[in-house]
Amino acid sequence: MQIVLATHNKGKMSEINNLLSSSYEVLTLDHFPIIKDIPETGKTLKENAFIKARTVFEMTGLPSLADDTGLEVEALGGEPGVFSARYAGEQASYQDNCEKLLKNMMRVPKEDREAKFKTVIAYKDNNRELSCDGFVNGEILPVSYTHLRAHETRGNLV
Repeated sequence: MQIVLATHNKGKMSEINNLLSSSYEVLTLDHFPIIKDIPETGKTLKENAFIKARTVFEMTGLPSLADDTGLEVEALGGEPGVFSARYAGEQASYQDNCEKLLKNMMRVPKEDREAKFKTVIAYKDNNRELSCDGFVNGEILPVSYTHLRAHETRGNLV
């Protein structure tokens, strides 16, 4: 049985393939050049995941999996959230987004720097739509520490 993963990301494809390859032939958007970038116009991660899953299903007729992920910072009222990839603007780089986040967190005390990465996965086939979510809790380090710990994992998988 085939399933389409709504991504061009090779790393994501490898991870999902390792989980599902005994039961499914996992395809990606690379197998369907007619499918271009799918606009993420939802107001939530779940809406965006379903926009992608439904679009891929409608264009391929195959069961589809899609995801959306965002960073939610409590002190910023949940920002950047669904806008994580474009927090500093539509054409912003990862570095631009990080710099804006750190600037917005400058006056937030250490005890109030809780954050979480949240991912929603959506599934669509002929008969149903399903979703699940998960998150990793962590904290946003002050600017003075970020250059020292840029690659250190500081969260707990939930």
